[in-house]
Amino acid sequence: MRKLSYIILISLLSFSCKKKGTLKVTVTNVGTGEPMANNGVYITELTNKVDGIGGTTITHNFYSGTTNADGLLYIDKKFDKRYTYEVFVDLPDNWAYVEDISHTMSVGDKYWKNGMDFKIATAAYLKLSIHNVNCQGVGDTIILQRNNLSAPSYDGYSPMSFSGCYDYDASDSAKVPSGKWQYKWTVIRNGLKTYHDTTFLLNEGECAWIKVIY
Repeated sequence: MRKLSYIILISLLSFSCKKKGTLKVTVTNVGTGEPMANNGVYITELTNKVDGIGGTTITHNFYSGTTNADGLLYIDKKFDKRYTYEVFVDLPDNWAYVEDISHTMSVGDKYWKNGMDFKIATAAYLKLSIHNVNCQGVGDTIILQRNNLSAPSYDGYSPMSFSGCYDYDASDSAKVPSGKWQYKWTVIRNGLKTYHDTTFLLNEGECAWIKVIY
């Protein structure tokens, strides 16, 4: 009887470590704002145990599924409160940007309550030309900046400054995230500043040739 009680106690303790919950995952194409349907979602369980050889954390393949037509997936599972879980998603072959490739969560944290949102942008292309056609000499300066407004955290490039009679033609186009783009440039000539900008939508697979003539 004492042995049976011990077995029951161990079973109860093991059961109490797990909590059933629903994790909400969304996958969105930020270039279009549309949900990404049939997108793979995977969860790896990171235990608090290590193997005896390399001392690395023991992990398990915990879950796999796909989003629905609305880019949503509700995962109903029993999560172990002792462990953490890494959630990650498939990326399309033509992807150019992902805000977070994975999220790590544990029972009771913000993701457990609020869900996870993965933001992906497919590829488009940009080509740049800059020509100072009204050069007044070495005092001429142009300050150029670009931003992807659909994915503000994308690292395009910070403002770049070019002086004198500057002329540039890119030899090829650059792969960038699709979506809404903005170019801004300031021209300083004879001590005067003029400001310019352009905003445009760059769809998946498209190539835009930006020609800055000043």
